[in-house]
Order: sequence, then structure tokens, then C-alpha cells
Amino acid sequence: MTANEKTLATFETRIRQMILRFQELKKENQELYGMLEKNEQAVKQLRAKLEQQQNDYNSLKMAKMMEIPMATSLAPRIGCRGLSVTSTSALQSSVTKRNKENKPWQNKRTDYISDCMSTMRI
Repeated sequence: MTANEKTLATFETRIRQMILRFQELKKENQELYGMLEKNEQAVKQLRAKLEQQQNDYNSLKMAKMMEIPMATSLAPRIGCRGLSVTSTSALQSSVTKRNKENKPWQNKRTDYISDCMSTMRI
């Protein structure tokens, strides 16, 4: 084998190695793109879920903000059903204040509110 043939064989071997390496990298690249696409879909789903959860939380927060004033003002009228007040200090102070005034027409109402407050779980 002459020097030119030896150099040509070495060159040919290197080219084949580079082609094989290119095919391996191409296959790995396709796998990575597949993983990336899968992860992007998962992120998109999680973001949609997060947005839905935030909307639900904001709706519940708004409902709770509206529920507390309504619950304190409607407690005597609705028979304590649906009353969900986080703090009964406002109701207790109004009951105490009314009991001190001793107006006979309000005693039934204050007794009813007191009964409602004693049955509530806070």
C-alpha cells in the first residue's frame, strides 16, 4: 500500500465515523425535541390548571367577602342556615349592646341571635 492509498483509507474511515456520529446525534436530537415538546405540553396544561385555580380562588374570595356582611345582617331572618362568619365578635357586641338597652321588642331577636351564635362552629 502506498502512502496515498493509506491516507485515502484513513480519510475514508474518518468520514464513515463522522457519518455514524452524525446519525447518532440526529437520533438523539429527535429524542430531545420529543421530550421538549412533551414537557411544553405539560407546562401548558399546568399553567391552564393554575389559571383555573387562581380564578376559582378569586371567585371564592369574592364570594366570602360578600358573604360575611350578608351573613351578619341576615342571620336573624334566615334562621342561621348558611351562616358562615369567621368571627362573631360583631354579633356578640350587638347582642350585648341590645341586652343592655332592655327593649322588650328586641329581646326575642337578641335571644334568637344568641342561640344562633351558640350553635355555630367557629
